[in-house]
Amino acid sequence: MPPPNISLIHRSFLGSLKSIEARFNRVRRSVSGKRKRRVHGWLAEMSLVSAVTAWEHYLEELLVAYLAGKPESFRMAMDLSKNTPITRALVKAVISGTRYLTIGRYENIRTLATRLIGRNHVFQVIKSQGDQRIVDNPSVIRNLIVHESTQSRRAYHVVLEREGFKGRKPQPAGYLLARKGTITRLQSILRDYTRAARKLRAAS
Repeated sequence: MPPPNISLIHRSFLGSLKSIEARFNRVRRSVSGKRKRRVHGWLAEMSLVSAVTAWEHYLEELLVAYLAGKPESFRMAMDLSKNTPITRALVKAVISGTRYLTIGRYENIRTLATRLIGRNHVFQVIKSQGDQRIVDNPSVIRNLIVHESTQSRRAYHVVLEREGFKGRKPQPAGYLLARKGTITRLQSILRDYTRAARKLRAAS
């Protein structure tokens, strides 16, 4: 059984995903008329931004909890005195900021966890390139939404080309609202995050 604080981290993130989808569905149903397409597109983009922010916060909180739970390994990696108490606040202060952790790709979390507490850690459960792309791709889309640039658009096009889009590429709003089976691509992304979090929870 994982420590209570780690269980809470998992529950909080999974609850956030449910809230994001519920809000998306509720607002989408309430808007009609000429503004429908524009509002739906904006809603889908903001929902994605919220989901990616929640995902990155979840990964960082989970990493902090696991590092704090491995005090000897953390002290050794950071060359700290054996008398130094390893608290969540200390761990977060050490790894936060560009010196140590920029979430970016999932591999960044795996690499840092391996460096600080060895290879036997929960983040190894998502290790195939394909699985990592599934959870990394939404961050690429988010980057284009919040900071459009030549680089962010190029990265976004790479994501779409891997999914089989040819020729003219849809804008993020159009992509997120497009159907993938019986659900929108935004909803598919939320489900991908849910599956990844459940894998991490099962490995905890």
